[in-house]
Amino acid sequence: MDPSALAGRDGQPRLFGFTVAIGALAFVTVLAVTVLGKGALFALLPVILFVVLYALLKLPLRVPLMVMMFIGLTFENPGDVPAAGLWKSPLYDLGKLLLAQLKHSFGSGALVMTGSDLIILLLVCIYLGRRVSGSTLDIRGSTPSPKPLVNAAVICIVAALVWWAYGLARGGANRFALWQVHHVIYLPLMFLFMQAVVPGHEHYRSFARLILWAAGIKSVLAIWLRNQFPEAEYATTHHDSMLLALAACMVAAHWLERPTFRALVRCVPLLALLLFGMIANDRRLVWPELGVAGLFMFVLSRRTKFKVAIVRGVLFSLPFVLGYVAVGWGSGSGIFAPVGIVRSMVDSEVDKSSEWRDLENFNLMTTVKAHPVAGTGFGHPYIEAIKLPSVLDEYELEPYLPHNSLLGLWAYTGLVGFTLIWSMLAVTLYFAARAYRMAAEPFDRAAALSSFSMIMIYMVHLYGDMALGTWTSIYLVGFAMVVAGKTAVKVGAWRGFRPRRAEPVVVLPQRPPRLW
Repeated sequence: MDPSALAGRDGQPRLFGFTVAIGALAFVTVLAVTVLGKGALFALLPVILFVVLYALLKLPLRVPLMVMMFIGLTFENPGDVPAAGLWKSPLYDLGKLLLAQLKHSFGSGALVMTGSDLIILLLVCIYLGRRVSGSTLDIRGSTPSPKPLVNAAVICIVAALVWWAYGLARGGANRFALWQVHHVIYLPLMFLFMQAVVPGHEHYRSFARLILWAAGIKSVLAIWLRNQFPEAEYATTHHDSMLLALAACMVAAHWLERPTFRALVRCVPLLALLLFGMIANDRRLVWPELGVAGLFMFVLSRRTKFKVAIVRGVLFSLPFVLGYVAVGWGSGSGIFAPVGIVRSMVDSEVDKSSEWRDLENFNLMTTVKAHPVAGTGFGHPYIEAIKLPSVLDEYELEPYLPHNSLLGLWAYTGLVGFTLIWSMLAVTLYFAARAYRMAAEPFDRAAALSSFSMIMIYMVHLYGDMALGTWTSIYLVGFAMVVAGKTAVKVGAWRGFRPRRAEPVVVLPQRPPRLW
């Protein structure tokens, strides 16, 4: 090796700057130990920060994005009251630091952002810096997203800001309006960042494995917590319903597109684990999410002998199913537990929670009828035509961010604003469906089918419970939008762009890819 290769213009070695940085780091570490004590955490904090920052500057941004996504899907957010408040994991404080407002960790009311917000903002700044400097680390070989999908995300953001201004002009409370805007625009912002740093389909498998690992961990945790606290209202969190339902749809899509015995052996144990996790978590919303997503996946999927056999089996068993439902509708026996779940979702007289939700929906529809075109604007509560028991002591945002996020969004933005905001999801479904129809490879079809199912799961969760602005929905729906758009471009379902390549790509013979 030529020694001159290590020298700069002035003859000094290029390693001089790195040596100075290491010396400064050692000095700061000694200073931290002297001032803050001999605690290992404080002593190692400068080293940890240096390693993290160095990794952020050198690694493709999809890597730290995957880390943040895994944290958002698995760590505990105190705002979600994990494990019904009965149990805290050793990572509870770290989850509070990253996923909840920093004021809960440091006591300052001004710290309304989360640790994840700051980290994601740092990643965005690094991305912009790389683009300005001409670095291709994050865009090398990238498949661009369809322009209509990107435009729909931008329109969603602009519409939220317009209805924010409209609500304030009508005398709305800015404090609550900011929360509403934040919950609406975080998803399109996350999608815009994701589609910029996730190059294309060759990286989908890594994200799919991450989602399945997160779902598996939450399933095991839910089963263990149910065993420890059998009377708990739920085991992990409400939002895990979306994670578990998506993981089950991904496994099913993988087998539908590659229906081999080997794939079946791989899928059945994981599906069983996810199913037991759903039962242990005991959130009834997961079943309509799974049912609606499964139904649309079945309708959208290719016609096969297996599909025909299922249709025939359902038709032949329909009289027996109807009889089972009729007999078990008023029964409290454990053998009719599935019927009880269905009844709790359609009959408001089953429990107080269902009745309360129906009354809240009535108030939201009253607000829609009073302001059908433009809504009330953000910063205004819904019209309380029927007085409900106050929950403001526990959840102050309920009049502004109700449980039914779909009707709430419609009440605050009206037909015009709701259409502009909702179009982002409709465009995603369009590209996912087109990608599936035109894809030739099983992996691409499974990816498109999974992204389609995630949007359906999200829509059901929006109607059934609070889903706007949750970390689970932001990461899962944002990634589903990326997959739907870029897969459509890859398979030729959208010809507005051509995949840009920084360098020639040599395709080597290999076995067909798996979903995970």
